[in-house]
Amino acid sequence: MLTTTGSITLCGGENEARGSEQTLSANCVQVGDALNVCGLGPESLRELFDALQMIDPSEVKAKMEGLRDLGVQMDMQDQSQQSRRPRAAYYRDGRLVVSHADPEAIRTINEQIATINAGLRSSNSDALPAPDVTGIVNAQDMETQSLHSILVHRLDYRPQPAAAVGNVVVFSELAYAARMTKELQLATPAYYRNQEDLKPGIRDHHDGTLTKDATRWASFIMDGSVSAARVAFVSSGEPWVYCASHYRTDSELRRLRRDFRVEYGYEAATRIDDPDAFAVCFGVNFAMTLDKTADVSLGPIDEIGYARSSFTTSLWDGSRPIDTLVHVYHGSVHYEDLSGRVDRQEHWFDPSAGPRAWFTKKTSFKDQNEYRFAVTTPGVPVRPKHYVAVSPELRELTFAL
Repeated sequence: MLTTTGSITLCGGENEARGSEQTLSANCVQVGDALNVCGLGPESLRELFDALQMIDPSEVKAKMEGLRDLGVQMDMQDQSQQSRRPRAAYYRDGRLVVSHADPEAIRTINEQIATINAGLRSSNSDALPAPDVTGIVNAQDMETQSLHSILVHRLDYRPQPAAAVGNVVVFSELAYAARMTKELQLATPAYYRNQEDLKPGIRDHHDGTLTKDATRWASFIMDGSVSAARVAFVSSGEPWVYCASHYRTDSELRRLRRDFRVEYGYEAATRIDDPDAFAVCFGVNFAMTLDKTADVSLGPIDEIGYARSSFTTSLWDGSRPIDTLVHVYHGSVHYEDLSGRVDRQEHWFDPSAGPRAWFTKKTSFKDQNEYRFAVTTPGVPVRPKHYVAVSPELRELTFAL
């Protein structure tokens, strides 16, 4: 889902490079239960196989043979050493049992991601690394006897060292504030690029894209006849995004409140004190309400991955396939007008650039201090807008300012 698509127009022609999706199996063990995941490994593993489609076929075969038997061992346990049972959310009559991965499990999966990143950079030393996992949560629904797996990635693509993010706040109309509404609206980057009735500052023709300087590459293929060229990369599989801002001082908060009120009529300001906890709960709510037949279009590999997955639990008899796999990316937006160079053919090979594109905007938007929550799941969004139910647990993580 994170394979980037690059396009450049030279002499009226457009060239695109797309990768296909593959999956790799992983094995997980949850405290008190057995969870065997076949074909639903970390999304970064899918990226590698996407990327391999762009390499010489002989290289593809060799690398796939070497990676076919890779697995990920995860020990899932609750922080209190026992399953905790949150209150039932308003949209769900049954109970949830939520378990968190321990640090060792997260370290193990990130070691596998590091191995994959090293393989990617063997073809392009400037390729962006797939992001680490910062949290793993399993939500077991006692009513439907289903399991939802959520992987969280906290991102920061700003040049380091960078100032700490500080507080996160969402500006909106009062009726749509998290403390008031029953649903939060998400939208794809394509929605913000293409929706014509959006106000300037909300509409962004470059949302979810990376612009790179391709002058040297274009000059080479055009025999030196190109004086300047830019390449726009856009992810072939986009997330749904929930937008916020971040601030460090009271004066910065006052400026943001004034700007959003004057420009967009946003009177409500809702603070999120713990973005990590919010991302986890946000992912659980997303997974619990996602309709895989109506909200996303699953490709053949996605269907096979879900069909081959299985888990068993002490909470009920028998094994079942995993119901939903969700990735939640969150962090501050990085503002820049150029995001690297394409000097040679190898620089087109950048399969992990999707998250960087989702969290990069042009410098003309930098006064918004944006902080994003981006949600992906296997398949392609059917509609550009999506709604996530606000459970009592999620609401308790927000505060009206």
